[in-house]
Amino acid sequence: MRHRLVILSAATAACATPAQEGRLFRQDIAAVSRFHVADASAQSTDVFAELSGGTTCRGRISRTDAVDMSVGPAEDRTVTSDGGVGVLVCSSNTVLRCRLVHRYANSYAYGECTDQSGVKYTVVF
Repeated sequence: MRHRLVILSAATAACATPAQEGRLFRQDIAAVSRFHVADASAQSTDVFAELSGGTTCRGRISRTDAVDMSVGPAEDRTVTSDGGVGVLVCSSNTVLRCRLVHRYANSYAYGECTDQSGVKYTVVF
């Protein structure tokens, strides 16, 4: 009976959704905070951020067509990844609009967010 329990636990762990934790760097001041994606392999998933002052933000991110953020949209000729776009609403009424690069290996790589005041953030996983 114990062997069955161990096998079942291992199988359950292998099927768990791939959550992903990253860092959110505010570009105008030296501030680092958390950025969490609930299921990096999903087409649409919940996201959570905690800003450096302790403000919490929640929202959703959805995957889009192929994107290469290193070049402009008109020059995007490579299909190495797809993108994710999302909006997070914070407890302080700050709204973050985010754009992330999603690797085909079911994980996010990096991205950027901007709030309604023009403050820019960089997201790194």
